[in-house]
Amino acid sequence: INGFYKNIHFLCVGDGSKLSEVKSYVKKKKIKNTYFLGFRPDIINICLNLDIGVLLTNTSGHAEGLSNSIIEMMASRLPVVATNAGGTPELINDGIDGSLVKAFDVDDIFLKISYLIDKKVKRKQFGLKAMKKIKKSFSLNKMVERYEKIYLT
Repeated sequence: INGFYKNIHFLCVGDGSKLSEVKSYVKKKKIKNTYFLGFRPDIINICLNLDIGVLLTNTSGHAEGLSNSIIEMMASRLPVVATNAGGTPELINDGIDGSLVKAFDVDDIFLKISYLIDKKVKRKQFGLKAMKKIKKSFSLNKMVERYEKIYLT
């Protein structure tokens, strides 16, 4: 990673039971330009300053449902690379508005992220399509409408 993309910065937002393992891995592998921000209430402001969102789920422990993190990244016009598990395929159309990767497949993850780093136009297209999808299907009004339909029928 360090030799291939020297000017890439990794922002790790959030915390969890595996955070210390991730920090140890980054230190052991000497991955430069990695910043651990912890929990942040201003995630939308952070997303607006990024180029790619990544959410990798440990599918051996659980599968992500409809991830609020992915929805927030997509709403911020970010193309997202995420594990193809749980509810994620309902949010991301692979190769259209983001990329789905196989769990624990480092080569697949690296290829999908590298592609988006190298293809700025495609990255912007994915991000725009992602934002439009979230506005259309997951806006507050749309979600209220769906809940009303469930409760009123």
